[in-house]
Amino acid sequence: MARSVLALNTGNTRIAAGLFPEIGSPRFESFPHDAISRLPEWVALEAQDVTIVSVSVNAAVETRALRMFDGVPTHRVVRVGADLPIDIPNRTRQPDSVGLDRLLNAREAHRRFGASIVVDFGTAITFDVITSDGEFLGGAIAPGIGLGARALHEFTARLPSVRPVRQPTPLGKSTQEALQSGLFWMAVGGVRQLLELLAAELSEPPTIVATGGDAYLVLSAIPEIERVHPHLTLEAALRLFEDLYGRF
Repeated sequence: MARSVLALNTGNTRIAAGLFPEIGSPRFESFPHDAISRLPEWVALEAQDVTIVSVSVNAAVETRALRMFDGVPTHRVVRVGADLPIDIPNRTRQPDSVGLDRLLNAREAHRRFGASIVVDFGTAITFDVITSDGEFLGGAIAPGIGLGARALHEFTARLPSVRPVRQPTPLGKSTQEALQSGLFWMAVGGVRQLLELLAAELSEPPTIVATGGDAYLVLSAIPEIERVHPHLTLEAALRLFEDLYGRF
């Protein structure tokens, strides 16, 4: 029976999954919370001896997802934080309040690049600052592009729901284009400004790393971004597991 490590990252609106087989290439997928019933079929459990490495900022949905594997005898669950402590110095004032996904991203970015700023383009846009010594200093959290689109639709009387896209010009010629322009270019401008301010907190120039579902949407408009790793959190969870226990 094939052996694999399944990394799960349960976020605010989606579950990202990465299946890392003993032999062969990894697979990645992302599921909305209301579609997590598809997860076992995607993993192909009947052919897998699976170790699940789970990181979550949404405990209730994580529990629902993991229960889908209860009837499978050839699986184990290892939780980041509870079973896998993240060995990175956390210099924030409230260390226990920092999301595990942010700490994982910081740990992996430092391992790869040294001093870094990780920008995670998800439901929220998070900025995580890591020194050359591997210390997590903190960062910033802002609304994500999709969240902004949803809020404008739900909390106004007439603004339509729009899909975030890159607008080639900031001058929207319709309400839809104006919304898409505002969402996109405000995110781009805000990210660039925050990167400049956060980089000034470090004693050496950081590597700017982008991850998350909307990273490629904004990539070409933010020249400060030097590296794109869309599955950084999943890869970081796998690395933490390997460093502490070995892979298989």
